Amino acid sequence: MAVDPNTIFVDWEIVPGEIAGKEGDLTLRFHDSTGIEFDGSNANAVIDIRIPQRVGNGFFVINMPGRDVIVEAGIVSPEGRFLAVNAVRSCLFPVSPHL
Repeated sequence: MAVDPNTIFVDWEIVPGEIAGKEGDLTLRFHDSTGIEFDGSNANAVIDIRIPQRVGNGFFVINMPGRDVIVEAGIVSPEGRFLAVNAVRSCLFPVSPHL
């Protein structure tokens, strides 16, 4: 849920079975999907934020005013590959009044 033009609130849960046997850092990935048919690999921009636990919520400043943002929870492997393990959520950020 967009809180303001720069901040998003995310509530996530990664089921243990989805990450069983996988190594890496639990991560929220924010994709800028503005103006594109998003296919999982063609985002305009990507921001990764590590999360400390598989269940939680929080506010994140990602600075994407006026953009369509898709959020995925997953794991970033030691090799740097992202494995999404949950449903994709989309959010439209409001335009900043200062732009």
